[in-house]
Amino acid sequence: MARRFLLAFLLISSISLAARPGVMPDGDLSQDPEARGFAEMMFGQGRLAWEDGDMAGALGQFERAAATWPADATYIYYAGLVQIRMGHPDRAVGMISKALPPATSRIAEWRIRSDLGAAHYMNGQPAEAEKELRAAASLEPADGITHFYLGLALLDLDRPAEAAKEFAAAGRADQRLAADSRYYSGVAALRQGDAVAARTDFEQVISAETTAGTPGHGPGSSDRAIEGVSAERPAPDLVEKSRDFLGRSTAGAARPPAVELRLTLAWEYDSNPAIVSEDIKPFLSPSEPSGNDDRLALALRAEWHPFYDWHGLSGGLLFNGYRSGYNDLKALNQSTPQGLVQLAWGHDARGYVNGPLGYVRVPAIDNSPVAVVFQGGSSYTWLDGKSFGRSHVAALGAAVPWGSVTATQLDLVYEDRTYFGDLEGRSNEALTARLSEYLYLGRPERYLRAGYSYADEDADGTVVSGRLERRAYDENEKGWFVDASLPLPKGLGLFLEGSRSKIRYDVPFPVTSFFSLPRKDRQWKAAATLVAPIGAHLYLTGRYARQRRDSEIEPLGYARRITSFGVTWHW
Repeated sequence: MARRFLLAFLLISSISLAARPGVMPDGDLSQDPEARGFAEMMFGQGRLAWEDGDMAGALGQFERAAATWPADATYIYYAGLVQIRMGHPDRAVGMISKALPPATSRIAEWRIRSDLGAAHYMNGQPAEAEKELRAAASLEPADGITHFYLGLALLDLDRPAEAAKEFAAAGRADQRLAADSRYYSGVAALRQGDAVAARTDFEQVISAETTAGTPGHGPGSSDRAIEGVSAERPAPDLVEKSRDFLGRSTAGAARPPAVELRLTLAWEYDSNPAIVSEDIKPFLSPSEPSGNDDRLALALRAEWHPFYDWHGLSGGLLFNGYRSGYNDLKALNQSTPQGLVQLAWGHDARGYVNGPLGYVRVPAIDNSPVAVVFQGGSSYTWLDGKSFGRSHVAALGAAVPWGSVTATQLDLVYEDRTYFGDLEGRSNEALTARLSEYLYLGRPERYLRAGYSYADEDADGTVVSGRLERRAYDENEKGWFVDASLPLPKGLGLFLEGSRSKIRYDVPFPVTSFFSLPRKDRQWKAAATLVAPIGAHLYLTGRYARQRRDSEIEPLGYARRITSFGVTWHW
């Protein structure tokens, strides 16, 4: 009430219009001899409107004041603050930037730059926000809100270690920001893989919620220049998120979800769709078209986690389903269900460990000295409703972290593949061993991995060029592989993978019934996948992959390109 009385007093005392009627004239007053007085009257009325919660009215008064007396950038600065409150940070950026030097205003430069940085952050421009907020912090190191928004911008720029320092500075500079800063310090700790520190931060957020005063409203909702910073209690949504993290726990660890569903619908272009299983080319009937084709593909991943951290073990039952329908090559319409049992011993700060056949959910606490994964199951494939192949697989993986920088992983995979019909002789058993090293780039989910793989395949034998060859497709493959996971700002994710290998066949390959040639192949693979969030549980995905196989027996070589665009729902 005292503040409102003061605003009214300033409004009356700032108007030197004794000879004027009490009603402000309409129209353009910028050329009026009393233009500055009129502008100050409009400014006062705008601040009263702000106090009453009339943001549209306040904006109109501030904008009219700026038009009436443009020499004072204070008015346009306040108009920018209203735009922030009204949810238009893009407009706020344009307005607040007009108050920067060499413009003249009654607002300190550090505050203008601080609020401009906050507007940039809310407008999805973290790099521009960092620039302005660092300039503000250099001019006024003791302002808590500047450090707070700088921390948020650095989180968006994927620099959690720097962000954590800014949140700590914000809490020291202004106790009213301490609880909210503590929450985001926990987020920064999680991104650095320190789940124990994150848990401590979130517990302090809960504690502050029960011991402090009036609750806040989260970042972006308060304005220092007019109404001050919210009181000491953390924003309610941050309290809820902290409780969620702490509630999903087993023995102090963040507990992963009990059920996961992921459904993807994608359009795919394939330059060589007949390559269904490595170098197996199904024999299409003469009436079927050949060459490239496009398809619609539907993929489902459904997993139930019956237990977590039971004597260190976490378990999952996974179902994968794939269905494709081609535009022309109907004979290649594919249906493949797969069931897997997954067991993992240990835990990881990321909340999962990478197994030989994909990731397995585990409690998200500090890394175990070693994590061990077992995966096993079966799949069955039909092409155009006809049985094509069956596979049984068992895999064992072990990962040993070396601090927070690197980890070593060993994978062992056994697979028994059975093909039907004309391809029955290509059925085989394969043993694969992979040794790889992870290099973490600042946070656990951003990494580069490089490794070496060796596989030995023993085929059942088949008829080639009119004679039975039991070892014609026995082979061993060895080579290097790399992959990278690169989280990007705005929730984007980029995943890269590539490999180069040599395949040596155990016996000369029969070209005719009386003539054989030694066979050695070389193979290259590369792929890039980009994932972009478009909603609470929706993601757009784009992927491009290339594969090339060169053979000493030229007709057996091939190349392949796949481009896909899809939508994924993840729950």
